[in-house]
Amino acid sequence: MDRLDLSVKRQILVSHPMLGSKSSMTEESTKEQQSAGLRNLGDSEADLLSEFNRKYYDKFGFPYIICVKETTKNKILSDIQQRYKNDLETEILKGIEEVKKIAKHRIMELVA
Repeated sequence: MDRLDLSVKRQILVSHPMLGSKSSMTEESTKEQQSAGLRNLGDSEADLLSEFNRKYYDKFGFPYIICVKETTKNKILSDIQQRYKNDLETEILKGIEEVKKIAKHRIMELVA
């Protein structure tokens, strides 16, 4: 894959909010995270998600992204640990696929 193409895709991912964060989130993101149970995590779950988010961001340089409308908090906590093992290119492509899923759900809600 062309490095420029990866660079552009990475920039899309960098602008995404941190999963589980309570700041700088759109109304849509807040509702989506609530539906997956991320807005009412217990202290240990919140700490775990925060730790994995930080490790993921430190490794890849962008936030972990998953379409929360298609999953649960337990699956998210497992998925972030598995995806952390991937290489940068794999995660850029996976992140973009998740952004596409998020966009699809939001468009479907707008036209419903």
